[in-house]
Amino acid sequence: GEHKSRWQSPAAIFMRIQACTTDIQCYNYSYRSFIEKGQFIMGNRYADWFRQAEADLRHARNSLEDGDYEWGCFASHQAAEKALKAVFLKQGMDAWGHTLTVLIGNFPESMEQPSEILVDYARVLDKYYIPTRYPNGFESGAPTDFYTKGEAQSAVSQAEAIIEFCRHQID
Repeated sequence: GEHKSRWQSPAAIFMRIQACTTDIQCYNYSYRSFIEKGQFIMGNRYADWFRQAEADLRHARNSLEDGDYEWGCFASHQAAEKALKAVFLKQGMDAWGHTLTVLIGNFPESMEQPSEILVDYARVLDKYYIPTRYPNGFESGAPTDFYTKGEAQSAVSQAEAIIEFCRHQID
């Protein structure tokens, strides 16, 4: 028999979602759980995101201790990203993307605003999102060849500061 692909084009998914808006509940193929009468519904999972931020920070510390400095830098970025997204979720807002500078620079005005030092930390950590993982981020060599203990230590400290700021926002 013919093998049918499970992949659906974005247009097909959109049509499915449009059809669902009249149903009481219908599964949505994106990140949301359900659609109800045209409204997206999903429990607020900010605590899950923050808990994962803390787990990613542990991974960053373990990578630093193991001498995997590129992974320490990347995991620090991931920890800060997830903590920032937890703050947005706590406020009932979505936050998309991986650029920490954009996330931290778009905090709702009703909330405590991050200091310039935290914004600078986000700028530094943003540089660890792609080149820490892919050899084509450098002319030659692998990422493991380029990152130092000092960079990983700084990345962990910067992520810790962002996470503590976020913890204060969601407590």
